Amino acid sequence: MFKSQKGITLVALVITIIVLLILAGVSISLVVGQNGVLGKATNSVKAQKAAAAKEAVGMALNSLSTEYYAQWTGNQAVTRATVYTKAALANELEKSGYTLSDAEGGAKTTATTSLISDPAAPVTLYLKKDSDLLQIAITVTANGDVSAWTVQIKDNGSYVTVNNI
Repeated sequence: MFKSQKGITLVALVITIIVLLILAGVSISLVVGQNGVLGKATNSVKAQKAAAAKEAVGMALNSLSTEYYAQWTGNQAVTRATVYTKAALANELEKSGYTLSDAEGGAKTTATTSLISDPAAPVTLYLKKDSDLLQIAITVTANGDVSAWTVQIKDNGSYVTVNNI
């Protein structure tokens, strides 16, 4: 007579394969999707680079402030406008590995233009470090305080504002 056969049926095998395919699709979308792990990691890298640039500019401005007070103690005729210049900021940023230019991708600025600006017309700075190009618009008040920041990083040919920095 016939022996009884034991094992899985074809239906059970097909159902198992379908469940595995669904799980694989969900896993792939969690990793690769726009809000997936890779997308979040890319955004975190951009935010870190923008925050590092903002920190470097802030430290350079603090250095200029120290320089202003050092000069002012010897000569009260010194103004912030003569110390806070693009060229001085470029020299300070160079210590952190950044190149400051007046135009996107341009050479290091030597402009003695003051950074002190009208709040309605912020000064736009272009920073380059390695292959990263950043655009920072800052407003420096007459007393040397930074009253507004906008940090953008170039991504796929256009500037993207980086939040949370």
